[in-house]
Amino acid sequence: MQAEREIISALVLDGGRIDGIKSTLFPEMFKNRLLGRMYAEYWNASEPIAYTEMMNRVIVSGEREGDVKDEIEKCVKMPVTTATVEQNARAVIEDWKMRKMKSILTNPTGDTADAAIRGVIGRLGELTRESVRQEKNIAQIAQESAGGYFKPNAKPKFNLGFYELDKAIGGIDGGDMVLVAARPAVGKSAFALQIMKRMAMDGKKIAYYNLEMLERQIYERFLAAESGLALNRIRLGTGFLNDEKERFDRANDSMKRYENITVFSGSFGVHDIDTEGFDVVVIDYLQLLKPDGRRGGNRYAEVGDISRGIKAIAQDNHIPVIAMCQLNRESEMTKNHEPKMADLRESGDLEQDASVILMLWNHEEDRSKKMIKIEKARNGTTARTELHFDGAHMTFTEMSEYECPFD
Repeated sequence: MQAEREIISALVLDGGRIDGIKSTLFPEMFKNRLLGRMYAEYWNASEPIAYTEMMNRVIVSGEREGDVKDEIEKCVKMPVTTATVEQNARAVIEDWKMRKMKSILTNPTGDTADAAIRGVIGRLGELTRESVRQEKNIAQIAQESAGGYFKPNAKPKFNLGFYELDKAIGGIDGGDMVLVAARPAVGKSAFALQIMKRMAMDGKKIAYYNLEMLERQIYERFLAAESGLALNRIRLGTGFLNDEKERFDRANDSMKRYENITVFSGSFGVHDIDTEGFDVVVIDYLQLLKPDGRRGGNRYAEVGDISRGIKAIAQDNHIPVIAMCQLNRESEMTKNHEPKMADLRESGDLEQDASVILMLWNHEEDRSKKMIKIEKARNGTTARTELHFDGAHMTFTEMSEYECPFD
């Protein structure tokens, strides 16, 4: 309570100027309801207001005049200066977070223990993000950002490793949520592994959340691409032939350059995803992430929560999150099997939250050809082309330049 009163006292002394704390301290964080109402008037004002105006507004809102005057009198008697207001704001925020945390821990939700645990973890993650809001005017943003443009040899920080694809997208930035959507058995996982290899060779540290394959299957795919040995040969071979031993050993040695790809295998929820020390997060695939258990089995709502959680991870940590995604069956009903954004399985939130959406599907006559289109690119253009897929070695190559954009 003392920190809350000192904040109001400082605002009274400084004419209601709250520039230093407005972006982090919010009215709902006050424990004392009346002090929170007072702070809300300062917080909502478009310009500094006198404390008498603040009092009048609070009284008009329904508070008793005597209570307001008594509280103001207590505040102005506090031995405080405007220099300590930020320190007091941090104390109020910390107290609010502790109260919220205790409430979350003592009021779990969910039909099972696992669901309740996931719910608690999810709500704690939301609590962390709730206190990270920023307010800046355009002049401030321009001053901070202008120096990063029109640099010699400038290029995006992140690329997928496909020249024409990256050129059309306009590169990937920290904070982007990228979806790679396809039906099963089209090559989503192979596409993800190839993207990771390129980024790893560019020196990026990658967290790969593998929810679909065994670790051995990941290794086999890397080995096929590195060695030139066919995947079936790797899986079924009982002895080396010709130069296979040399190629096998050389490939295993070359995989040392991928030590900056960390594989997390198992069952995960959004709030299990660790971003500490990583430049990129790759998820294979999104619909296999566990819901937090608070939606009563409503799958569309669950996927919507997952989508918003992934977007928050990307934006809060300023790293790209690349998620493989399933398409629904309706995309297979068209003449050439070309999907559209509405075919993203189980949620319309995905198309809204994503910065980039890539869609991959089989060529109607030749399964070694994969059609790919950029269905959404917030900083680039929509376009489509063909990729050649070498299924034996789990590799994609571009076949041509991108064709004309489409609506």
